[in-house]
Amino acid sequence: MRIIKIFLILLMVNTVNLLSSGEFGTKILLLYQSKEGQTAKENLASWHLSPILKNLNFDLEFVDISGSKLPDPEKLDDVYAVIGWLSGNARKNPLELVYWYENLFRNNIRLILMGATGCWQDETTKEYLPDNEINRIFAGLGVIYKGLWTNQKNKIDVTSTDKNIYTKGFSITEDIDYFNFKVIDPELKSYLKISRKDMRDSESVVAFSSLRGGYIFTNQYILKNNEFLVDMKRFIGDCLLGTDGEQRILISGNNKRNIEKIKATFDSQKVSSSVIDLSALTKFGAERMAMYGSVILEDVDFSKVNGVFIDILDRYVSDGGGLVVAGGRWTKVVSKLFGIENVSETKVYLSTNIYFKTGIFPESDKMKLTADNKEQFLMTKTSKDSEPVIYGKLKNNMFENVPFVWERKNGKGKIVVWKKDLYPLNDYRTIFSETALSTLNGHVQFFANVAVMFLDDFPIPSYNIVRNIYPIPSKDDLDDTDFYLDYALPDVLNLLKKYKIPLSTYAIFSYDQDITPPFKNGEYFLGKDNAYQKMFRKLDEYGCEIGLHGYNHQSLSLSSEVTLKWKNRQNMEESLKVAKEDFRLMTGVEYMPFSYVAPMNVIDDTGIEALRNVFPTIKVLSTVLSKDESSYETIMDFGFIPG
Repeated sequence: MRIIKIFLILLMVNTVNLLSSGEFGTKILLLYQSKEGQTAKENLASWHLSPILKNLNFDLEFVDISGSKLPDPEKLDDVYAVIGWLSGNARKNPLELVYWYENLFRNNIRLILMGATGCWQDETTKEYLPDNEINRIFAGLGVIYKGLWTNQKNKIDVTSTDKNIYTKGFSITEDIDYFNFKVIDPELKSYLKISRKDMRDSESVVAFSSLRGGYIFTNQYILKNNEFLVDMKRFIGDCLLGTDGEQRILISGNNKRNIEKIKATFDSQKVSSSVIDLSALTKFGAERMAMYGSVILEDVDFSKVNGVFIDILDRYVSDGGGLVVAGGRWTKVVSKLFGIENVSETKVYLSTNIYFKTGIFPESDKMKLTADNKEQFLMTKTSKDSEPVIYGKLKNNMFENVPFVWERKNGKGKIVVWKKDLYPLNDYRTIFSETALSTLNGHVQFFANVAVMFLDDFPIPSYNIVRNIYPIPSKDDLDDTDFYLDYALPDVLNLLKKYKIPLSTYAIFSYDQDITPPFKNGEYFLGKDNAYQKMFRKLDEYGCEIGLHGYNHQSLSLSSEVTLKWKNRQNMEESLKVAKEDFRLMTGVEYMPFSYVAPMNVIDDTGIEALRNVFPTIKVLSTVLSKDESSYETIMDFGFIPG
């Protein structure tokens, strides 16, 4: 059946991506050099960093890099970071270590180097590595090395100092090494910059943290007279948790599928978040947890969580952290913390309206959502003593004003509780993320409440056939071409113009079932008097985008469960070439669409490749945000770029 589908959606605003996704490793490798007289117990990292890392509940392993076989980065699934506080830069095969460092980045393992790299010079030839090779390390960390060495103190100036790291400042009172390191990562956080007085544009960042770890150039910028110049605890924390730990979100719980959806939502909003196993999280100390801005606990059975961890959560929030509790089983101990007086086990299955507090979102006084009547709601009563701010309430003919999401202050921090499992569903994912982000110390509001309208299968073929069209019964001689052109399209455009809503339409050129050549382009152009060009002209005048829905309505897939299966990519491409020609005939120019909506929400990798080859201008591919386990749709969760 050919139906014009109209969707009203809420858009999300994106910002800059902070951190790549991935599971949270629990181990840190500490490097040492036996050829420099170091052992696993006798080295700078062991003496000065082990206490900090152990207090953060990381497991530690020491690795000798002096000629021994380096561990395979692809087999370090449990490793979160590698730290080298080394004293020597020479090595027999320096490129081996350079490439090893580089592979750490490729496997999402952070690298923190201090003092020396351990691989700048060939031990045998005494030659230093060329800049392009050593920059494999530095570029990964966010800078480019450019040389320009000097060690004359009268030629070097301090241009900026971060006193959170260099708490007593930094001054040059004796000869000190200068190299030029230029920043290439806009997210890099600089702690100390120096420059040469005798050169222009010579500012160099010699201590920093970045998305992939951190670096301090030589021990001269770390220690002086055996006293630390650097707050090592703060520096290591920044290097391990990115450039803004206060805005970082940690996700844990029991329902893997829901956690993936929550993580995907934050990824789409370019919010820094990590996933950690619940058993590992419950071993966190207060200091380790305090390195995150907010913690999300999804479907946690608190009756199986030890009391020490509950106390740590309480302390973490009291000290300014954010906590989001999404469903789960609660005990009396945590109920008080979450602001709950009692929970009734009465389950309600009736269709229920969901109301949100005015002001929690833009124009939320007008917002009313209807829940699926298959959902279950547990009756919840919040405690008056905890003074919660209720964001959302449920209401139907059996009960009203039952809270399902609320906020409670706890000391300097905030707890948001979602009693109902609405957060994994498509319609509520952004609402969930908005309430979660509100627990941070300042955040960008991603929930824009922007309306946009999509017309799927439009413009569509018309056949000049007289039909009994219900809304216009007096027009007995009205055919489908005149209806689309003179009634349907003007009504839609007037409606959109009235409410200032932008429009995107997705054209389809045939409803045949052809999946083998030759493909024809006649069906779309049967409408009389060049109706298809007139439709396009009106859409173009309105300023709408016309995307591609397909040559026909057969999903571009070799294994579709809902349409015919294509034999190969070549056949797909031949059909798309006809669609490309149809665009030209419709528009009169070499029109190339920017976006594509897959028929039946199904496409596979072969179809994507065919689409890319024929329509390189397509940068947005849309299917569905998520699906049921048994559904046939293809998930395309935000941000797919085919080109």
